[in-house]
Amino acid sequence: MLGAIGLSFHPHCRGSNISLNSCLHQATRIHSFHNGLAFSNRPLLPKEKVRLKVLEIEQRWFGALRLGFTSVNPSNIDRNALPPFACPNLVNTSGFWAMGIPEEQCQEGAELCFWVDRKGQVFYQVKGHLRPKLLFSGLPRKAQIWAMMDVYGKTKAVQLLDDSTECLDTPYSCPQNKVDHKMGTRNNFMPVALDTLSQSPQSKYHSMQEPTKLDLYSQAMKFRLFREDEPICVICQDRLVDTLLLPCRHCSFCKPCVLKIRRQNNICPLCRQDIFSMQDVGEMPLLPSQGS
Repeated sequence: MLGAIGLSFHPHCRGSNISLNSCLHQATRIHSFHNGLAFSNRPLLPKEKVRLKVLEIEQRWFGALRLGFTSVNPSNIDRNALPPFACPNLVNTSGFWAMGIPEEQCQEGAELCFWVDRKGQVFYQVKGHLRPKLLFSGLPRKAQIWAMMDVYGKTKAVQLLDDSTECLDTPYSCPQNKVDHKMGTRNNFMPVALDTLSQSPQSKYHSMQEPTKLDLYSQAMKFRLFREDEPICVICQDRLVDTLLLPCRHCSFCKPCVLKIRRQNNICPLCRQDIFSMQDVGEMPLLPSQGS
């Protein structure tokens, strides 16, 4: 009975920088700005809403929380195969959907919820806002889905809230215990290796058979964290890519985000090289690859 199991974070399928508290309701990114993926411990019930509170932010980064769903059982995913980002990495893999939430809606103390309707549309709502907003669509209508969260950029720590149909005011009672940063919990959960899983070939949903593909994809992404043809800025997830950084030539950002970066530390968020100049991509052709 899934309804008898409270919603919490999956104990072992999470990004390498995510630490969980002892009751698995709080997820904190302990290093850097990425590798902050976290999943729910069980598939969602029909019409169930996932409710979150932003506990802590880190102003030195750009971008914020990404929310989404997966039809791949997190228990069947090798955590070492997870890519560093939900967007654009994981959403390019079958069975994963996510989108970024604007920074201004992810301030410390902000409470929000997100859910899937019967048409496969994903909505989110921030406490204090009367109307929910459409985040994205296209989810399978009858497949089991797990919640997926990327504690990214300025968002440093989030907590799952009690699933109340009336409001977002009831947090889980989470003890403030010390957390093992290696395992993220006092319990010793063993990760499940991909080659030890038993999956039915008669599975109704093909996307449930994707763990091996995810592993191969993550290996390829080790040397290319951002897709250079991704049309949406990987920082804000709001605007189209339109700016080239020089000399590193990374082109995964919009001009407003690049201007913020240059005012702050003038370092490329991807390769950490100093930015000497920026160029609108429409003004000149991309430079040839080095060594060609």
